[in-house]
Amino acid sequence: MKMRQWIFVSACLLMIPSLKGQYLYPEHYKVKIETFCLDCGNPQAMPPQNIVNQFVKLFNKKALQTIEGDIRIQILVDSTGKAQLLSADNQSNVSSKKLNLQKAVNSVRWTPAVYSNGKNVQSVQCQISFHHGNITMHRLKISFGDTPVKQGPVHKDTTLRFDFQLFNTDNSKLPYNMSRAVAADANGTVWMGTDNGLAVYKNGQISVLNHTNSPLACTSYDSTRTRAIMKIAVDKHNRKWISQGYLVLMYDDTTWTRFDSLNSLINWCTEMDVDYSGRAWLSLWNGMGSYENGKWSTIDSTDYPLPSHRFFCTYTDSRNRLWIGTSKGSLMVEETHTEDFSGTNHPITHRPISKICEDPDGNLWIAFYGDINSKSGGLALYDRDGKWHEITCPLLKKWNEYGFGDMLYDAKRELLWLTPYHAGLLVYDIRNNSWELYTPDNSSIPNTYIQSLTIDKEGCVWGATFGGFFKTMPE
Repeated sequence: MKMRQWIFVSACLLMIPSLKGQYLYPEHYKVKIETFCLDCGNPQAMPPQNIVNQFVKLFNKKALQTIEGDIRIQILVDSTGKAQLLSADNQSNVSSKKLNLQKAVNSVRWTPAVYSNGKNVQSVQCQISFHHGNITMHRLKISFGDTPVKQGPVHKDTTLRFDFQLFNTDNSKLPYNMSRAVAADANGTVWMGTDNGLAVYKNGQISVLNHTNSPLACTSYDSTRTRAIMKIAVDKHNRKWISQGYLVLMYDDTTWTRFDSLNSLINWCTEMDVDYSGRAWLSLWNGMGSYENGKWSTIDSTDYPLPSHRFFCTYTDSRNRLWIGTSKGSLMVEETHTEDFSGTNHPITHRPISKICEDPDGNLWIAFYGDINSKSGGLALYDRDGKWHEITCPLLKKWNEYGFGDMLYDAKRELLWLTPYHAGLLVYDIRNNSWELYTPDNSSIPNTYIQSLTIDKEGCVWGATFGGFFKTMPE
């Protein structure tokens, strides 16, 4: 196996602004760092000249004899030069685990970045290429431009049920293609959150809200850009909840209310949901906050025996049972009883809930947070009689390694819509027990990274992707 040394290439990776606390690739690895920035510091963190040799010493020797392909990796480098693998996109013929990728990446000491404000952590993006016995490593640079629209003809699979209308910067007033959030309100208006402003779709027209015409904040590095919209939710009062990370806004179509660290519990809002009562749940650093009737409250270990303070999901079902998903497991609270599902053989045992949908019959569809290490992902049904059913998808291999950007129950069609990371759009026909997978290769959806789903008054499903938005066409 020949080895070439580090090669620095200023290549375009993901065209996204410098945000904190974000996985770039579908394979997720646990780290002890909560916050970091993308490609920051001056000078930036630099690897040792012999980094490829150091990797090879710890890569699996048998795997190196057969491996072909590319692996993109996201590495966190702290102020001492310690490296930790955060995420990866393995397009080679050998699994990351078999290659021993995490141990190799974490073993290398870097020269840390220099920051004007002292200690910080930088996210570095690289690509390792294995081709015909040669190993090369390239650094991938973040570009602060927009995500380009996919060009070329689409080879649509005519056997698939749905077609889509697309919204991007080329064909609409959308301010940016890189998008993470979408929600439809009770009036039929669709709110689309991009990495440079909020697009509001009403009566077939798009208007744009940004930091110049609304309370949305601008970025810290560029006063001409609007900070990314991370999450959007609509409560039963038709109030829009919009997260920009350190800032959360509530809008009732007349008045904007601002929540930040000065007047609320907000420090960094990573997830957001609303329940039947209209209460808003916000996942924060090391905890969960809720807002109801003008008051903030928290959930911590004094309330329930939480497996972890890193929250993925909080959901109140129609029977007023509170479901809590954390990084180390899940709870269900019913009146005074708390069930942690430990010591059971149910599908939920030791698995973190990431999303819950309830159908009109009171059945709960539960998606789990998964990655290549924990293999705790996948999907389960908790029926109205209290019985568990494991749901598997024959279209995706290693199903239990998938986590989901979002999940949506479509009551009219009896469909479950899911967005497995880096796989596309899954549609599960519950009545017929059949699956469809939509990707840019067989349909017009623009990207396999789909962060959020919603359904409007007309029954059209919308999706926020890293390449703009899609909307299902009428059948």
